[in-house]
Amino acid sequence: VIVNEFNLDTAYLWVACAVVPFAFGFLLSWLSGRGSAAAFAFAIALGIVGVVGMTVLQSLKSGDPIMPQTRYEWWDNINFATIIALSLIAGHTVARGLRALQVRSLAKP
Repeated sequence: VIVNEFNLDTAYLWVACAVVPFAFGFLLSWLSGRGSAAAFAFAIALGIVGVVGMTVLQSLKSGDPIMPQTRYEWWDNINFATIIALSLIAGHTVARGLRALQVRSLAKP
């Protein structure tokens, strides 16, 4: 939507691919208390599903093949999947750290 409909620069897409999964990773840990293994599984799945969705939508809009055709396109997809997955894991880690600080501060008299 950022690139196809709003015709914005891909820098906005990179920011969205970092901020949105970070927020969901934070909420995954903060609200549900899921462990690191669940966060890792969600991160990998979200990275793959997100990149596949972006690639399919871009293909439908431009008429290009769905599968990446060049090394650059493959590398770009891998980079997007990685930033999505790492952002979710980072958000999860920050939430766990804040929760530990909160518990520690409540335990001290």
